[in-house]
Amino acid sequence: MICYSLQPLMAAATLEGFRLPYRPLPDLCRRDGWAGVDGAQGAYRWMTEQLSAHHPRPTLDALPVWVWVERPPAYWEEDATGSYLTLDLDPQRLLISNYDMWDALLGESVLTGRDVPDVAWSACLRPGQAGQRRQGVLWELRPEDVVSCRVVTPGGAD
Repeated sequence: MICYSLQPLMAAATLEGFRLPYRPLPDLCRRDGWAGVDGAQGAYRWMTEQLSAHHPRPTLDALPVWVWVERPPAYWEEDATGSYLTLDLDPQRLLISNYDMWDALLGESVLTGRDVPDVAWSACLRPGQAGQRRQGVLWELRPEDVVSCRVVTPGGAD
């Protein structure tokens, strides 16, 4: 399954240079705000728990790698810096969800500061209808997953 991901520059070095699996570094993710946005922590924690239920965590502090399934949004590279990865992933390693629904619930929890009920989050695991964007999470990227990699900087320039 073709997927896309934007990861820190170190991902390219890890996957292509050292030919090692890449996993997000928890301290880097926390520093960069991945898990620090008020109201968003529950959304990310919920998705991490769902992935754990389907695929055991490789380490206690492991965080998921997020990917776009089939197509990234057009605006994705505008202000990005990092390793833009095109991946060919085994669907068995992915937990796929409806991005549009998940993003709406995430926005609601951030704006209101209230927790969204698990039943609402669970609806996100039904990937959706044609035209809706899908996302996936998995525990690591492997060198053999990489179809292509390029470095992007703000404005989409390589």
